[in-house]
Amino acid sequence: MSMQLASLPADHAVAVIGRRLFKDAGKALPRVHDASDVEGLHDFRVALRRLRSLLKAYWDEFDGRIDKPLYRRLKSLTSLTNAARDTEVTRAWLLGELPRLGARQRTGVQWWLRRLEVSHAEAYGQLNKRLDAAFRRVARPLDKRLKQLAASPRSPRLFADACAVQLDGLVVQLIEWLDAARQLEDEVALHRARITGKRIRYLLSPLAKEVAACDIAVQEMTRFQDLLGDIHDCFVRAAAIRAVLPQAAGEWSERLWENAMAEQGRLSVAGCEEVYGLLAVGRRNRELSERLFRRLEERYHHERDDFLTIMQRASQALRETGLVAALQRA
Repeated sequence: MSMQLASLPADHAVAVIGRRLFKDAGKALPRVHDASDVEGLHDFRVALRRLRSLLKAYWDEFDGRIDKPLYRRLKSLTSLTNAARDTEVTRAWLLGELPRLGARQRTGVQWWLRRLEVSHAEAYGQLNKRLDAAFRRVARPLDKRLKQLAASPRSPRLFADACAVQLDGLVVQLIEWLDAARQLEDEVALHRARITGKRIRYLLSPLAKEVAACDIAVQEMTRFQDLLGDIHDCFVRAAAIRAVLPQAAGEWSERLWENAMAEQGRLSVAGCEEVYGLLAVGRRNRELSERLFRRLEERYHHERDDFLTIMQRASQALRETGLVAALQRA
């Protein structure tokens, strides 16, 4: 992005960035349907998430020219991809865990992987049926509104100034959520901190090439996001394991019943490798989440002053950039 972006009216800059992001999503859309392209869905989701975050951050700059029903349609479009993404992430993690597991434990994981293959195929089947039409319903009206914003900007603030205001508010929210996340069980606070951190990173990314302090802040927020994203994935996996565990236990109890009815000898309750394997991988997932949370405490609870200084420098640099741009425009 050029130096001119910081000096544009906020709504004009948002329109420029928004159209580029939606174009990126459109380019990634055919790749979602290509089973050999493992990054297609990820790239599509990232472009849409960045666009949604951009619109949400600068909503007050639009003066009603982008309506909430259109924004909700954009959000629903992203939601269509959630099931496919969750199965992909879980499969990748389980495949990485397999070499570290014993034979009995692998039995349970392989049992789950077979079912994830079915869930993954079903999720992509639904995605392939619905995604293109949902994208078209959003594409034309959104592009029209963004063009109007660029053609007739009304925002009194320059983009750099508007970005600084948003950054200051988001940093306050982030610290509040981190303060509330004092243990791993504070899942809601950790989720809110993750989302707020992501919004900060998306907020600053368009200006990272123009403002060096923003680039540093983006790098810091990327590390933060990677850490909290890994914790979030642990929560998703734990919920998935708890959801699938009764199915494994049910299949085992059905086998026990059939054996008990068919055999005249001594009854046995052996042979529940599926449940054993799921519990084992569940424990490994819990241990991983605990290690990640300790890392979070060390980095962002004990080193908070350094973290805040990075964000404050970005805010100050944005305001200085906005002042220079305003003087040049005067």
